[in-house]
Amino acid sequence: MSADAFEQAEYYDCRESDTLTHQSAEEAVEDWLEFWTERDDDVSEVIREHAPCEITAYQTQVIGENWVKGLAESLLEHAEERLVENFGDPSDYDKECIAPEDLKACLPAMIEAVRQVASRFQVRRCEPVATRTLTAEQVETMMREFNPHWFETPTEPNPPSEKQA
Repeated sequence: MSADAFEQAEYYDCRESDTLTHQSAEEAVEDWLEFWTERDDDVSEVIREHAPCEITAYQTQVIGENWVKGLAESLLEHAEERLVENFGDPSDYDKECIAPEDLKACLPAMIEAVRQVASRFQVRRCEPVATRTLTAEQVETMMREFNPHWFETPTEPNPPSEKQA
């Protein structure tokens, strides 16, 4: 798996989520860290406790030409079976109603029909294309850049001056 596949992925995840929404590795690590972090926790300590962090990169699946052809062949076979069942010789379902070469001649049109449907279909499934494991130090460096406020020390309120008291 190349670094390019990781960098060019559409979604990232660190927690095996059912829905992929993180469009950067940083967002995925942020979510992973938020899962482990309670209010007022020392973020650096939480990172050290739960690292390493594995990030999986995902890409939307592509409907390939082999899949289109396989579905077209299956649909054509199903159409022939249904035609024979409904319009063939009821006393002999094995009797040929269409010549094999005529059925085969219909395949290009069926492939084109499936291709047209597939081209309009909004694919909603993704497949993993790469993984990257980050050490505690790498996670902390990333989060210090992405969420620097997580690492800020809370300031104590100024004690009241004698004049205010």
